[in-house]
Amino acid sequence: MTAQGWQLVGQSRLEEYRYSPLPPGHIRLVSDIQYDSSGNICICLMQCALETAPSFAALSYTWGCPTETFRDDTTEARQEKIALSGDRDVDITIDKQRLAVTRNLLAYLESYLDTRSVDEDFIPIWIDSICINQSDIPEKNIQVKEMHHIYGKAAFVRAWLGPAEEDTDLALELMDKIQTLPRDSWEQIANPADIEHAIGSVARSQMHWAALLRLFQRKWFQRCWVVQEAILAREIEVMVGARRLPFSAIPISARAMNNFAAYQVPDHITIHSDWSALTTSYFADRALSLGNLLRWFRCFKASDPRDKLYGAFGWGKVYSKSNPSQGLVIAAEVLEVDYGCSLERTYTRVVHHIFTVDGDLSLLLCFPTKHRLQDLPSWVPDFSQPAKRRDNVGKTYYGNGATLHSKPYPSSNADQTLLDVGGTRVSDVIRTISLFPVNARMPREKRQYRDLLMANCTLHMIAHGTNYTGNHSPLDVAWTILRGFAEAGSRPPVALRREALVQYVERKLSRAAAHDLDDESQAIFDDCIDGMGHIVEKTGGECFDLERVEALKLNKVGRVPANQLCRQLEEEEKCLSGKFFATSSNLAGCAPARSLKQGDEVWLIEGLQIPLLLRPKENGRYENVGPCFVAGIMEGEVYEAGRARLITLE
Repeated sequence: MTAQGWQLVGQSRLEEYRYSPLPPGHIRLVSDIQYDSSGNICICLMQCALETAPSFAALSYTWGCPTETFRDDTTEARQEKIALSGDRDVDITIDKQRLAVTRNLLAYLESYLDTRSVDEDFIPIWIDSICINQSDIPEKNIQVKEMHHIYGKAAFVRAWLGPAEEDTDLALELMDKIQTLPRDSWEQIANPADIEHAIGSVARSQMHWAALLRLFQRKWFQRCWVVQEAILAREIEVMVGARRLPFSAIPISARAMNNFAAYQVPDHITIHSDWSALTTSYFADRALSLGNLLRWFRCFKASDPRDKLYGAFGWGKVYSKSNPSQGLVIAAEVLEVDYGCSLERTYTRVVHHIFTVDGDLSLLLCFPTKHRLQDLPSWVPDFSQPAKRRDNVGKTYYGNGATLHSKPYPSSNADQTLLDVGGTRVSDVIRTISLFPVNARMPREKRQYRDLLMANCTLHMIAHGTNYTGNHSPLDVAWTILRGFAEAGSRPPVALRREALVQYVERKLSRAAAHDLDDESQAIFDDCIDGMGHIVEKTGGECFDLERVEALKLNKVGRVPANQLCRQLEEEEKCLSGKFFATSSNLAGCAPARSLKQGDEVWLIEGLQIPLLLRPKENGRYENVGPCFVAGIMEGEVYEAGRARLITLE
């Protein structure tokens, strides 16, 4: 064990810190933190073998500004964010040399020293940006690959959320109140009045809930590395400003907000809540496939886009190409970490392994993003682009069986930029229409989107021939497509379909959808409206869906509970981003890809339970456009075993 001591020296006169080589199997630890006479931070580093390391902690934090969230992730925007947030590097001292760290890390070091009690023994701590030589790519590759061992070895993980803000005390007060409830009784709380009675008047303060939401929106919760650090940790201590609290308070408070507050819980918090039960013992006994995890990791953020994959290597599992009989093993033991590799090459290499070695094609079903890396194959998701939880198509289409749960074809293509799959061509797209016309007026109430979307589908099928509906009415087919596209396996009751018609006619949203129709289509559309009006007259308007109204009952502050409302809005947003299409074989469907166009083909791919839209290329290969929902083929109605042929995606 070697040590490099801190010195009380003016930082402005120091040279940049030079790391000494790190022997194999070794790590660096921060063994001491102090202020110098000028109030600057000085630390001490030591090297030790990981297997024989003394008891140590590991720090989990965000490299950037901890309290700001930004939607624009372009290079220019990131530079502007740094300038605006003041998150430029600052210097600390190591062995008479200076090392640049982010202001957020400096804030942690200062907060730790300011709140450390006199009799508190210092526990060595592992901090990635200090303990890994970030400019040494080979060392970084090795250390990142070992991070799951480091966090698993640590006595505890300290999660630094950032300095306290004006309303942080309100958020922590509410979290403290929520934690006072016995778990059994908390699970039985059914309405806002009960929680207000259980935890006191603080629950009635919207300021407290708003403060808690702001805390959950901090960047720490959005980091892809956080999931690995939280799951592999023996114990987690959360630190915000001078306050410390157990990590268990996070998922409990998130569930309380989701059920009782009038705020939408961020996607990343919902995922943390879902995974809060994944302790080390849980994880050790279960095969959590890397392909499944990467779909969820698209919702998280990373300073380096490669970390969208590497952050899952420590607990996602894959098969070894050289020894598949070994079964699923930790990805970090099989797949290489290489920060010198391009994004395109990194994504392609990992996804190709998941497809060809693991036999898991589910990543083909990721919703396409608006922008993509230029040289990325169409069958590889662009993990660098932000995604929402609703974009995880595995959840969206749960329960379908378009290929009757067939197995994927083995791919032996030597070119890793190409993917061989077994597929059966179903039909080709001959007409498309956006589900929400660009020129249409936007309804004030988002709940009305559903009616307008259904009307667009219905109008399209009526205006261009009824063959697309088979033995069902255009209205029934439209509902099957939209509801299947938004929430698989759900069949809306007749009352819900009739209620949509009533609302549609009464609010006259149809005029917005029919704004620019030609004369012939307008005449057909008017006939459709007359038919809808007849239904309203015949039923007397008494076709309200009581089941849905009961589910969306308002709480005491006059708002729909967040978990109910958000689920509904997610389904509607998902539909708004897609297109309706009709095929040459009289099929109708819906797809999330705005790039969908005439000539694209519907295919059933062996090993996938959802149809894919593929675009034929001149060289005989295909481009992956994205998943789709097609009425009449989602349960294997047109699938025939043995008909598939080998095709190549590029």
